[in-house]
Amino acid sequence: MWIYGAGLGGLCLAVVFVPTIWFLTNQGISHVDTYPQTHNATSAWCSGKSNVDRVCRFKNLCFSSVYDTFLFLHGEESILDGVPDQRFNPALVDLSSVADHNTQYFHYVDAAVENLLELPHRHHIFKMGKFLLFNRFNPDNIMHVFHDDLLPIFFTLHHHGQFKDGPNLTLLPFEGWTHGEFFDLYRVLSKDEPILKLDLKEDTLTCFDEIYVGLSGLATWYQYGFNIPQGPIPDHSLTSFHVKYFREFFQRKLNLRTTCPPNAKHGVLLSREENRLIVNEGELALKISYAFNMTMLTVSLETHSISQLIQEISCAKVLVGVHGSLFILSLFLPPSSIILEIFPFAVNPDRYTPYKTLASIPGLDLHYVSWRNMEERNSITHPDAAPQYGGIRHLKEEEQRRIILSVEVPPHLCCKDPEWLFRIYQDTVVNVTEIIKVVTEAMTSSSQDSSVGKASWIDGSLKHRLAPGFINDLTCIYRNDLGGSNIFRIAWLQPWNVDLIHLPGISYEVLVQGQGLETVDTFITNETFLDIIPSASIHVYFVWVKAVSMGTKGPQSWVRCSW
Repeated sequence: MWIYGAGLGGLCLAVVFVPTIWFLTNQGISHVDTYPQTHNATSAWCSGKSNVDRVCRFKNLCFSSVYDTFLFLHGEESILDGVPDQRFNPALVDLSSVADHNTQYFHYVDAAVENLLELPHRHHIFKMGKFLLFNRFNPDNIMHVFHDDLLPIFFTLHHHGQFKDGPNLTLLPFEGWTHGEFFDLYRVLSKDEPILKLDLKEDTLTCFDEIYVGLSGLATWYQYGFNIPQGPIPDHSLTSFHVKYFREFFQRKLNLRTTCPPNAKHGVLLSREENRLIVNEGELALKISYAFNMTMLTVSLETHSISQLIQEISCAKVLVGVHGSLFILSLFLPPSSIILEIFPFAVNPDRYTPYKTLASIPGLDLHYVSWRNMEERNSITHPDAAPQYGGIRHLKEEEQRRIILSVEVPPHLCCKDPEWLFRIYQDTVVNVTEIIKVVTEAMTSSSQDSSVGKASWIDGSLKHRLAPGFINDLTCIYRNDLGGSNIFRIAWLQPWNVDLIHLPGISYEVLVQGQGLETVDTFITNETFLDIIPSASIHVYFVWVKAVSMGTKGPQSWVRCSW
């Protein structure tokens, strides 16, 4: 903008820079001259106890490409609800479902909306609509794509009430990477085309109308060993309902069949093209086919799209392969299927169980077995490979010898343990006879399990979250026993919901307090009654009773006892 004015010495010419301000609306782009303060102060509403479980919703949260950070523009209209005073301890929200990883923290910087035009941005862009801000944890690995991103995104949308026949939010993957091989899967869960951080213009302040930050951890079941060796997340909340609901939506959105053809009977062998090979892969596929009278399909990421892989796996009777990320597609296996995971020499299957943990979720009716190569002579190592693919030549000779002589990888943390990489990237000549035997036993077990009925979705990891209800018919009866002692018998019936949801190990916590006393006596019993001997000087007692199952306490009932 050019501004002309008269000065003491004559005509004065001044050049003043004013940022360009754009509003992006559903009707297109419109240029405006002002940035109304009353509409553009930032507000935040958060819930949760820490960065691990906290989720937030922001109005008019802005990202500065100049400072490479989000800005909270404080003004008279700002609301801060549920934002802790110490929001950098260590962060306000985790941007990934991988809990408390220090590369996944979300922060914002405080600024004043009244000083907005003083910030060094050449352009201001306002994006209308609703958005979900998150980080893809490892978008090049299909296991991480499903476990860390897609499942959490799906249930985060439901958590916020932003899913009705499909997503109502546009995704904002903000870790800074390009689209990647599996980006089409993210598009399935985005109302409009996802916006990458790389898509935002330089020298620009981009403000978002409404933005949700943080992913639900509801659907994750495995931790990768950043602080302790990898293993299942204790008491995870994923159920067979979550898995089935997610996969049915995905199959429908990918235009894949959701039911299998009558009498369909085939197996799928997950193949690898470059490393971690099954050397006698053809023999394995052929003999499984002969042994079980089924067609065996050999598939890989190099020869099949993700949609094609899901389509074939969704009707497979058997899924076989070496431990690797493609096993995450066992999410799409039909009931009664068998998963056979092959482990190279010196790799203990009990220490690497993401797919075993998934298969064990009650109600999925999947049968997981593993086979471990115990013969070192049937392994081909690659000591000269790059370190990330199992090479060990960069190590001292003593360390190389130790790794080569080791017969089992010890427990370790993620993610660059050289002994783990050396062993997991071996090629293996599998013992086909042993594998046929393992699959045969699994099929027999599968048939037996089917004959006795399927596990309930209530069983397993969800059980600890189910609580008994109120106890019934709590009474207090005073009587004299044969010895002349006064006795209160407190009696009740178990909660009516205990048998319906098969709650195990029911006990009862009974609290007794005499009128006028400060002390409370606590009793634990497995019976539905309790006898107490009252004090001669206390004629009124208050009694509270609750049922307990696996440490989870139900609601409390009370009764007044007097004599």
